[in-house]
Amino acid sequence: ELYLVLLLLKLFVSAPANEPLKVMIFVNAISYVYRLDPILSLVLGRDKHQACQRGGSKGAPLAEVVGLHSNLQQKQRLKRVERFQSANRAVIVCTDVACRGLDLKQVKEVIHFQAPRSPSIFVHRSGRTARAQQSGETVCVLSPTQVTEWLQVLKPVQINVGELDPPACMHKSSRVYSQLTKVKRILAIATQIESAGHHKAKERRATSWLKKAAQAADIMLDSDISEDEEASARSAAQARTTSILRTELSQLVKSLKLL
Repeated sequence: ELYLVLLLLKLFVSAPANEPLKVMIFVNAISYVYRLDPILSLVLGRDKHQACQRGGSKGAPLAEVVGLHSNLQQKQRLKRVERFQSANRAVIVCTDVACRGLDLKQVKEVIHFQAPRSPSIFVHRSGRTARAQQSGETVCVLSPTQVTEWLQVLKPVQINVGELDPPACMHKSSRVYSQLTKVKRILAIATQIESAGHHKAKERRATSWLKKAAQAADIMLDSDISEDEEASARSAAQARTTSILRTELSQLVKSLKLL
């Protein structure tokens, strides 16, 4: 995840603001879409929990981030694909449901965050970029423990793992690589904010359900369940902490020397 965040920040910070830039990130598990979608949104400038509460967040994000997976209804999928297509700069985190049958335009980068389950899936994923005589790049994210897994995918399509060139920002001599400590802190803050936001949203949904059920049954809620002053104080303290973290996150991203 650290190197994924570094690569995305490098791509979107260094690219001209008016230049279209679309990135597809493929994962194997829906749970990873749920994890990466909100975290990458925070890193690239938009808190999805805050946006849901207030109708949007301040400042233009570096990129729009959407998640796509098979648990979504068809209408939801189409809406998210439209968001990705209509944005000038966007990231879509998806399972292989998005690998076939979608004509996604201007995809500059395809990132295999997890090894595809077969060589044919690798080919179809990679085919989302460099379409209609445009240039594109495919990035395979692998650790030393995943080499065997990737060999099984790449050998049948005649790609030698040892001959793959890492993205420029991944070279240890690169100026971008020197920013890794900051990027590590950026990822940690984004994860903390997302965890707090997810917990708050979960509590809010549970309370809302209880209130609706109580009203329907004409039952008075217990005082422990209703919002009290102590709970309000805790919520306010958490909001202040999150606000401080958002400010630190924004300042860290702005301070990165990625050009």
